Amino acid sequence: MQSAVTIREIERYSVGVEKKFTINATGVAFKILSSQLYRDKIEAIVRELSTNAYDGHVAGGCTEKPFRVHLPNALEPFFSVRDDGIGMSHADMLDIYQTYFASTKGHSNDYVGALGLGCKSPFSYVDSFTVISRFDGTARTYAAFIDENSEPALTLMSEVPTAECAGMEVKLPVKHHTDFAEFRHRAEKVLSWFSVRPVVVGCPEFAFKETGKLVSGNGWYLAELSTRNSYALMGQVAYPVLPYSTSTMSPLALRLYQTSIVIEFPIGALDVTAGREDLSYDKPTLAALEARAQAIISEAPAVFQAAFDACGSELEARKLYSKLFYGGTDGIRIWNDFETVGVFYKGKKITSGNFNVHMEGFPGIFVEDIRPGKRRRTCYKYGKNGIGLMSVNTTEKVIFVVNDMVYGSTVRINHHRASHPHVSLVVITADAGSDLDGFKAVFDGCEFGLVSDLQKPASRRVAQKVMPVKLFSPSICRIGACSDLDWRDDDDDVMIDPSAGGIYLLRKDINGVFDGSKDVKFYTVLRYARQAGILDLVKTPVYGLTKAAERAFLAAGHPWRNVADVVMEAAKKEMGDPKMQFAMAAQEEILALHAPCYGLLRCRDSLAQLAGCLSEGHPLRTFGIEYNIAWGKQNSEEVNSLAHLCKSLGMAFRRDKSETLLSQWESLERSYPMLCSLRHSVVAVKHLSDYVCWVDEQQRHVPAVQAA
Repeated sequence: MQSAVTIREIERYSVGVEKKFTINATGVAFKILSSQLYRDKIEAIVRELSTNAYDGHVAGGCTEKPFRVHLPNALEPFFSVRDDGIGMSHADMLDIYQTYFASTKGHSNDYVGALGLGCKSPFSYVDSFTVISRFDGTARTYAAFIDENSEPALTLMSEVPTAECAGMEVKLPVKHHTDFAEFRHRAEKVLSWFSVRPVVVGCPEFAFKETGKLVSGNGWYLAELSTRNSYALMGQVAYPVLPYSTSTMSPLALRLYQTSIVIEFPIGALDVTAGREDLSYDKPTLAALEARAQAIISEAPAVFQAAFDACGSELEARKLYSKLFYGGTDGIRIWNDFETVGVFYKGKKITSGNFNVHMEGFPGIFVEDIRPGKRRRTCYKYGKNGIGLMSVNTTEKVIFVVNDMVYGSTVRINHHRASHPHVSLVVITADAGSDLDGFKAVFDGCEFGLVSDLQKPASRRVAQKVMPVKLFSPSICRIGACSDLDWRDDDDDVMIDPSAGGIYLLRKDINGVFDGSKDVKFYTVLRYARQAGILDLVKTPVYGLTKAAERAFLAAGHPWRNVADVVMEAAKKEMGDPKMQFAMAAQEEILALHAPCYGLLRCRDSLAQLAGCLSEGHPLRTFGIEYNIAWGKQNSEEVNSLAHLCKSLGMAFRRDKSETLLSQWESLERSYPMLCSLRHSVVAVKHLSDYVCWVDEQQRHVPAVQAA
């Protein structure tokens, strides 16, 4: 993006000593430019590194090729962005990459970046990260870190030939497992705006946010958002347009920017802050926003009418009307004289999102509109002795059925209402000779069926023989560490088809008995199974059965399984996974080590710093690396839940390894007796470092003295 720098002509009169301002490159200055520049540091890292990857593809002429993003997880706790652009030479890495405000993109609006700050954004989160540049058949790995003077530095770590295409990769460690979800949420927010979406790996739960478009114009569209937030989309980045910062605009423009509108701007049309989190709202930027708003206001009536012309039925047109113009929504804010002009569908003016029908024009037709309700139904009757004006809300799920049955219609209608509690049912009864086809034609686009097509309920007499069952609720009564699962609070037992089978749990009244024993609480086991991801109570409901129902179901040969067997089998399968075995073994080691040495838990980061100061192959450095690996593998909700589940089920896990972390630490204590202090307290890392170096120095002098 071209930098908006104005060349000025200065006239000087009686000037004495003149000297330009400079910047003192200290650790404080670099901290301001690297960390304090961003309000949301994780989002800034995702945005800056992703836009740099996009710029790399622009430079390489491969904008249609997606770059690659890796999200952190328990087994791979790092975030990285890799592109296949042009890479950087060693000279450019030293002269441009590590220089603040140095950039090769300030000459063109084809690139998003220009300030030379985005590539340093990882310093806002970590003190060191890795950069790999593939250029001219050579892959060079650099370490970017904060040195002892709190100033950023860059050093070349390795240089090897490569057959891979040119490009860059930036990789940084994620400090804590609680930040895994933060990186995923920020990536979903940032990457969803890219025209060519990247390939995202490392997190199966990641999903791009799909923004529905109500209407689209020339470089703008109204989005289906839950909140009225307007965005200026420039260079793959969506900048929120804040109404309180645009108060100098015209009233019509202000109304437009208080909608959920997304407007595309060419790169360089708007000025942004240094952190690229917001617009700068200087005079040129406000003028560009005002001009774009006026153009959209002029274009909006034709765009809205074109959207209604493209509707396939009057039902679609009325649904669109409800979204655009009902209750002061976005369409009214953009189209100021909407009520005077209006919109039309096939020559018919649409004035409401509902179907409004005067029943006086359809004699002999009786309609019952059965609205959804939790305990009882609400029924509105139209025609004959009922209400004369019938209104059907198109924003709700509505099913139209014609009553073609003399007997049995009430049973089917009541059963449909019970099995579809959130659907309105419109039942039409037509006398002979009435204009039923004309009545259907009024509701253009709506589907009509027959009452006889509705599902007939199972006979209660047959169901009572195998006894009704109560459904186990997957909902959580209270959020938190003490949250429990409980029976669904229904007035009636759930009638099910026993031949379909399912998963059951023995119950007596409302107290669950797990695997025939009251010592193990059923909701505790099921909660751990749900958190470990081995039992989905939403997709696989658990039914509570009495002993009599269990005997009846199993005697009939129906495929029912006890939830204890299902959970036990799934837990054994999870424990058979090598990755899970390693993670649970790591948890066992961590627990065994922290029991006698609780000081290690509080100085875990200090231990990592101490290990980093020691030479390769040092026993304390090796212990620190294995300790951090074990900590990262075991510290996840899935592993903890599976461990608690196995403990509840009496499935003990045994680690088969000769040398554990505890034995390594005991050996280190014998070599460095001062480390025993960590069994009871925390020691400063500087004191430990000085002590370890002193002991190593003494051990090197002992052989020399003995030889003398």
